Amino acid sequence: MHADRNQLHQVLLNLVVNARDAMPDGGNLRVELASESNAPEETAVLSISDTGAGMPAERVARIFEPYFTTKARQQGTGLGLAIVHGIVQEHGGTIAVESEVGQGTTFRVRLPCVPAPAPSEVCAPAPDSPRGGDTILLGESSQQVRQIVAASLQGRGYEILQARDGGELLAHIDERSPQLKLLLVGEDLVDTQGRPVLEEVRRRGFKIPTVLMVNDDGEGAPPELGEDTALLSKPFRMSQLESAVHGMLLRPQDDDTG
Repeated sequence: MHADRNQLHQVLLNLVVNARDAMPDGGNLRVELASESNAPEETAVLSISDTGAGMPAERVARIFEPYFTTKARQQGTGLGLAIVHGIVQEHGGTIAVESEVGQGTTFRVRLPCVPAPAPSEVCAPAPDSPRGGDTILLGESSQQVRQIVAASLQGRGYEILQARDGGELLAHIDERSPQLKLLLVGEDLVDTQGRPVLEEVRRRGFKIPTVLMVNDDGEGAPPELGEDTALLSKPFRMSQLESAVHGMLLRPQDDDTG
């Protein structure tokens, strides 16, 4: 099987964390890797099972929907499993869930086994690829989304600084603005005064290309964007994220960063 190790690490981490949360009083977690042969194809099967509370059928039917969550608002955004679902699909696989109230839950990820590409195909960068090691500042309030996005971009060679709120993001900009090539920011991040953090970034005179991640949940209209800002709707596929980042890094940049 040929796959992005960082992205699959995030798939496994997300599913294991969900299993842990389903067993607040303890229980058993089982992780299995097996293969299935359906000639002429072979499939790798990753199973994560818990002995937690389980879910009724109506919840199982919606488990991969964006913004659907069984957790309290402060504990989950409902985006983690939607992004995981997107990662699995991008690898040509499927993810399914089986659950019964009082009997626990099992997630099964199936990925096709294919020959690994030749080294020249893996190592040769595209002629117009951004320079490896570019520094990106990621500001996102959801830990799950932040971890998945950071792992994906780190796997592409970027240096990722992380901020969980507007205060941390502004502190990073004050300290590292000359090195920052891109801001990747969730629209719900605000400064200490409760204002959208990008307004404060612009007010301070920083001119850093930005990808603004907006919640595509039907609430509110997208903000007006300048030429140095691109819009990315959640939940997004990793290919959409990388395309947005790639496109902004290739834009001509103003050297005056503040």
